[in-house]
Amino acid sequence: MLLSIAINNLFSNGGKICQILSKKVQMLARNLLCEVCANLIDFLKKIIFSEKFLSSNKNSSRNFTRNRILPFHHIIFFLMNLLKGSYQDELDYFVKAINHSESFVRKVTKSAFCKARKKLKFEAFTKLNMEAVNYFYDHFSPKKSMSLT
Repeated sequence: MLLSIAINNLFSNGGKICQILSKKVQMLARNLLCEVCANLIDFLKKIIFSEKFLSSNKNSSRNFTRNRILPFHHIIFFLMNLLKGSYQDELDYFVKAINHSESFVRKVTKSAFCKARKKLKFEAFTKLNMEAVNYFYDHFSPKKSMSLT
């Protein structure tokens, strides 16, 4: 009992120990969040690269069969990005990043991307969202509010 009063006094008075503990707790939370995010990204990558996901989310069996500059997974990743600029600028940055290139060479045009995007079913993103939500509920125990009925 006395220990809990002493700890409460440390936190309420904002002592040096309180500040150190607070920083350590924040760092642990940040590291945990980074690990959880990394695991979620790996989980979604496995889904996106799976043959089952590809075959169920393309408009035709002939789509995404050849090795192209914009394969199925690149289109998914590009569309999941938060686009801030024009499509052409974002495509240029995206292709530069995935090719680990230092120099700028336009490899994908906006119209080529639009044609490739049409081969993709919109339900792919609905499925990915549901998988992410299910992953969250499987790996966390979120607090549920009680209804007042």
